[in-house]
Amino acid sequence: MGNVGEQNSDIPFDVLSRLPTKYLPRLKCVCKGWNRLISDPIFMKVQSRKKEPVSGFFCQQRFRLGNEDIPTITHIPVGKQEAKLFQTVFDFLPEHVVLLASCNGLVCGRSCFPRIDPCLYICNPLNHEWMRLTWEEPNREDTFALAFDPCRDLLGTSTKFKLIRVKQIEIESKALCFSFDIYSSDTRAWKKSEEICKCNSNLYKNKGFYVEGVLHWLTDGDEMLTFHVENELSWLVSVPLPAIEFRSIPEACIGHSDDRLHYVLVSQYGLQIWFLEDYFESKWSLKLSKTLEEMEEQHMMFLYNLRERVTQRLAVDMEPWVDLLAFKDGYLLMRVSRNIMLYNIETNRMQLLCSLSKFGTHSTFCTKKLFVCFRCLVSNKCYHLSVNKQMHRLAVFQSTRPLFYSTIANSYTHFSTLEENFCTKFLTSCAQTSNLLHGKVIHAKFIKGLFPNSLYLQNHVLNMYSKCGDLISGHKLFDEMPQRNVVSWSAMLSGFTQHGFFNQALSLFVYMLRDGTSKPNEFTFVSVLQACSLHENLDLAYQVYAMVLRLGFESNVFLVNAFLTALMRHGKKEEALEVFDECSNKDIVTWNVMLSGYLESSCLDLPKFWVQMNHEGLKPDCFTFASVLTGLASVGHLNMGLQVHGQLVKSGHGTEICVQNSVVDMYIKNQRLFDGLKAFNEMGEKDVCSWTQIAAGWLEYGEPTKALEAIAEMRMMGIIPNKFTLATAFNACANLSFLEEGKKAHGLRIKLGVDIDVCVDNALIDMYAKCGSMDGAWGVFKVMDDRSIVSWTTMIMGCAQNGQAREALKIFDEMILKGIKPNYITFVCALYACSQGMFTDEAWKYFSSMTIDHGISPGEDHYIYEAEELILSMPFQPSASVWQTLLNACQVHGDIETGKRAAEHAINLDRKDPASYVLLSNMFAGFNNWDDVGKLRELMETRDVKKVPGTSWIKLEKDCSVPSGPKFSSMGSKIS
Repeated sequence: MGNVGEQNSDIPFDVLSRLPTKYLPRLKCVCKGWNRLISDPIFMKVQSRKKEPVSGFFCQQRFRLGNEDIPTITHIPVGKQEAKLFQTVFDFLPEHVVLLASCNGLVCGRSCFPRIDPCLYICNPLNHEWMRLTWEEPNREDTFALAFDPCRDLLGTSTKFKLIRVKQIEIESKALCFSFDIYSSDTRAWKKSEEICKCNSNLYKNKGFYVEGVLHWLTDGDEMLTFHVENELSWLVSVPLPAIEFRSIPEACIGHSDDRLHYVLVSQYGLQIWFLEDYFESKWSLKLSKTLEEMEEQHMMFLYNLRERVTQRLAVDMEPWVDLLAFKDGYLLMRVSRNIMLYNIETNRMQLLCSLSKFGTHSTFCTKKLFVCFRCLVSNKCYHLSVNKQMHRLAVFQSTRPLFYSTIANSYTHFSTLEENFCTKFLTSCAQTSNLLHGKVIHAKFIKGLFPNSLYLQNHVLNMYSKCGDLISGHKLFDEMPQRNVVSWSAMLSGFTQHGFFNQALSLFVYMLRDGTSKPNEFTFVSVLQACSLHENLDLAYQVYAMVLRLGFESNVFLVNAFLTALMRHGKKEEALEVFDECSNKDIVTWNVMLSGYLESSCLDLPKFWVQMNHEGLKPDCFTFASVLTGLASVGHLNMGLQVHGQLVKSGHGTEICVQNSVVDMYIKNQRLFDGLKAFNEMGEKDVCSWTQIAAGWLEYGEPTKALEAIAEMRMMGIIPNKFTLATAFNACANLSFLEEGKKAHGLRIKLGVDIDVCVDNALIDMYAKCGSMDGAWGVFKVMDDRSIVSWTTMIMGCAQNGQAREALKIFDEMILKGIKPNYITFVCALYACSQGMFTDEAWKYFSSMTIDHGISPGEDHYIYEAEELILSMPFQPSASVWQTLLNACQVHGDIETGKRAAEHAINLDRKDPASYVLLSNMFAGFNNWDDVGKLRELMETRDVKKVPGTSWIKLEKDCSVPSGPKFSSMGSKIS
């Protein structure tokens, strides 16, 4: 080893003290002093910080004096005997303080009168050292937390710490956020961090917990706020709240044990302790679970009547019977009523530390707050003793100092690797959660040189931008990268494909091939084939798959699945089936691709394909069941649908909400509404699709009132309707002619800002037209940006049904002038308008134009509006409705002879249809031919033909319909 220049003697120990304990024995050095150092149990104990019991805690009482709070702070040390109380711990400070935070023996407090003297104090109660900080913009609602780790500064003569001030702010989007101000003892100045964390919950108890360089705060929601002090990064970690409903307010705290973060919860379901396995995935594992009954039985002396006490806390402002204070190394410190208890979860022993009753009572008593000190007073003495020993031992290494330098260099390399791993995990978490803001913070630190900027990390940043959808920033980074590998190209291609920019993805792939520096791999081809599936030219997919075969990737099932997707989306079912049959390693995704392809094109082959899949012994997943059930609902295959439902129950996939919706849809579309309702009621969680299906089912079943009730119940559950829900509501109102309810639904659509959809607008036009409000229909029609043929047809029929036949024909002519081609139904509506307005010449003109100008073969509905000779010359046998329409026209025009012949034809076709008899009777009555009216009534009695009585409804409060009939309605007494 070459000569090494003089270095600071503190460097070796400073670097070693910053390394985790598990890495210390791995460092190799020939120095005997080093071997003695790492074998010293005191040094290793200080480094590992294992099993540090609670040394004591402060109890802060606050008394009201005028408009201010006067604190009285009592220190309670923890010992084997019952603790003695010390109330003079902070007498060395120049004034009384209100404690705000504590961390490893360091305490932060504020002045009692911040409006008069806004300042903060940082002090060590052991050696009475303190410093005064300026408190700018004082606010009692602010939260403070200390970041102090003495094991990282063993040889420092001054205590290095950081004080974090957390403020809750409101940004432009009216979302609540947390901002961070940082005071550093190195710079002796405040710094406003650029970090902002969006969180709509409040901090719980305002207690920050510091461990391994990260501060943690519990919130009153289901998340925990975390803040990395050095990197100034914050993120939210979900806490493991049980999937149960709390009837009382639970209590929680966070702590550290066995080098893991722990979450402790006490509720009516008992005591639960979880430990965090992964910060970025919020993965927790249950460590301990005990019911309240078990705890009460095991510790009857301290926890008498525990369950009743815990479940009685029904409001947040009620003082909890059990208050969790801290958790450290298997020890849970908690307050039970007026007693402070220390519970060892490993030995299941509970110890009474002291009783708060010793403090006495006071008429002006305000609140009490406890601050736990893991390194205060007693344990700090041990800590200083250890430091002095290490300073003595360091003198041994002065002569052999150069031998450490190679080890130190390796240590710095390892430290950089740890930071790189942190960045990659953080960027991966940002990509998975689409947290673009935090991902940009990491990228900014790369640009500033605060983090190592390697190709490996650049690819993670690029992947984060692609997953978060910021393709502009991602493409800019891609262009600026001095080096690229296949991962860089694949990340960019995946981003373009996933967000629908398939043309850009294909262009980038061509550029990659021309560049030639990186050869595409399997991941690259998956993204390219996905882009080809979205492109209109299928030849590109054939060319790319030929490259896949040439490079020998044909056994990759992901590539096969991507190619099958492209084929099925372009309707190439036969080619897709050939590729499918040749695939030797099919997985469930392969089958799902084929099933979804059959579902989009034709569901007729889907049952056969499902049977084949079962014969091959492949286990379907939730997507498979959802696709199959949806397809069987479309083809009306009820028997197989019942079999699939039975198999679904056995498989355990029936809890997925998409699968449950498919089951409901299958029953409803097969005219089994009540079976669908049963499946709907068995669902644990319902979304807007579930409720919309039920509402549509009631509407199809002929119960529009029930459909509206289902939508109203959905709104009461807090579920926001979508466009399909609103279309169902409009159709239900149209069937009931409920104009006011329809207007309310229209107003809800405007209020919710539902995306404009032509189908919803068409249903809205139809609702207004059937309710007789053509002004409303015109209002919707005129503001439509995109009018389909259904929009025009609905307006034509609406005008014709509401006595505006001439206006209906004007709309038809305007539609033709705008170049919109009418369809079969449009001509039916136009001819119906001619019939209603008695426009014989116009009817013949439209009838001729249908065949000559538009090539539409006339159907039965079109011949309805022509004369008797036209009906007799029809190429098919006309139905009774055609002759009934002619009979009605004869009554209007006074042609009794033609009417008789039309009635004869209609009655011969359907002898039991009362409409033909009624129309003929009305025509005789119109000509005062009462003899024929009587004879016709006798004929109806002889043939047992009965006229269907008309019905009407009256809206009375929430009861919508009261049918008329021979019996009095049950609501008759309330109808005036």
